[in-house]
Amino acid sequence: MKSCWKCGASTPDTYRYCLGCGSDIDAGPAQQSDPMLGRVLVDKYKLVSVIGSGAMGTIYKAEQLALGKEIVIKLLHRHLLGDPELSQRFQREARAASRLNHPNCVQIIDFGQIDNGSLYIAMEYIPGEDLADLLEREFPLDHRRLIHIAKQVCLALDEAHANGVLHRDLKPENVMLTDRRNEPDFVKVVDFGIAKLDESNPNSTRKFRTRTGIVCGTPEYMSPEQARGKDLDARSDIYALGIALYHLSTDRLPFDAPSPIEIVTKHLGEDPVPPRELRADLPEALERLILTMMAKDRDQRPGSAMDVYAELERIDRELALERRAQAAA
Repeated sequence: MKSCWKCGASTPDTYRYCLGCGSDIDAGPAQQSDPMLGRVLVDKYKLVSVIGSGAMGTIYKAEQLALGKEIVIKLLHRHLLGDPELSQRFQREARAASRLNHPNCVQIIDFGQIDNGSLYIAMEYIPGEDLADLLEREFPLDHRRLIHIAKQVCLALDEAHANGVLHRDLKPENVMLTDRRNEPDFVKVVDFGIAKLDESNPNSTRKFRTRTGIVCGTPEYMSPEQARGKDLDARSDIYALGIALYHLSTDRLPFDAPSPIEIVTKHLGEDPVPPRELRADLPEALERLILTMMAKDRDQRPGSAMDVYAELERIDRELALERRAQAAA
């Protein structure tokens, strides 16, 4: 999905005109003013349109000229090039993410530096929408559909963790849904390692100070250990997935407040409202799993993404049996 530059309405990627106000999205101000549009990078990638922009850089839809294929280019802002630590970290994280070889992980095609010194990552283009868009459009989600999506996220995380890569910013906006060979709700997890890059960015909009120092990430999905600035492992991503499942199950964040520090304080010391109090038809086993994934003490969480996958598979089998029994009654 893309947002209209004029009214902000969400519109499918394949549409040129906004469903809300009828404006030509592809001819919006960002498209007209960006001097990089039309440029060919390293004789291989032509920048076609702007997808979005942030503190780290600008995201473009591009064409891989040799293949005539749509891809995505993330181009870091040039003013960040003065920080050698950020440049080195960018290359380390891009190299690590490029090792991920799983259908549910977005594929990194290439990374490097263009003639003006800017760093780029080229990756596959995913037509479709993210989980946040789906939640806004279709809540409540069917339980088995939610489990189907969550299991694929677990597979992507397992691939990343096996290669020593943590996501660090897992949230619905970073889980894309597309159709693959007539398989709906096929998951592609994006932005592995990008949050670690943002730690070195002095202009990051996702940094905030806590009593233990400066941390970087999305407060609503941040594990207690990440908020404390501790070393992270796979269980931090599992916590974030638990928060996402809570959100997708109830259409409500477990911890919300006006400021990042207030949200983080709730992660550290407040228990969430049990999901079934917000959505009574949620299976008890799924509620238990979500709350276990959200345990404050990471030793109390599932130890790996595949542990979560196995429990989701068990819950899904039980739901399938229940529905068959109801249909036969």
